Amino acid sequence: MLFAETGSFTVKFIPSDYESGVAISLSETESFEDPTVMLNADGTVNMTNISGHWLPAGLDSVDGSHNGENYIAYTFYAKNTGNEACVLKEEFKIESAVKGADAAIRVRIYKNGRETTYAKMSAEGIPEYGTTPFVSDTVAYSGTTERFETEQINKYTLVIWLEGDDPECLDNIRGGNVKMSMTFAADSARGN
Repeated sequence: MLFAETGSFTVKFIPSDYESGVAISLSETESFEDPTVMLNADGTVNMTNISGHWLPAGLDSVDGSHNGENYIAYTFYAKNTGNEACVLKEEFKIESAVKGADAAIRVRIYKNGRETTYAKMSAEGIPEYGTTPFVSDTVAYSGTTERFETEQINKYTLVIWLEGDDPECLDNIRGGNVKMSMTFAADSARGN
């Protein structure tokens, strides 16, 4: 089984209200030496299916891109660099999928050390074993930090692989690809 992923994986902050003092910076390091509003992780050109049980331990302990032979792994940080607390909204999107490759993809998100694995609902309409279902066909994960204080930092590690134990991981997805991104937006937390 072969999964072809083209391009890079993008993480970006979408500014919503410059007037309110809300600002978020992203960085591949916790020290924020090079803060930015957009990060590009290294993609994997070819990915063969694996079992999630084969992923190495400690995937959330290495900063930046740290892909393995058959998975994408990327660790980064989001920091409130504004002058007031905000509500931080995060969304992991499936931008496009060719040959139904998203049916067997797994997205593991570590947020501040807490790990959750997401997958599309099975063909029978039930959650895949050991996973949380995608929010929709185009959104794998959506979450918030209700009160993201000034100078507060959230750490994220994204791990993406093609799950060989998934019943939808069949020859018909061979040569497929999935384009993904994670976006952040922030609103003023005044009144919270």
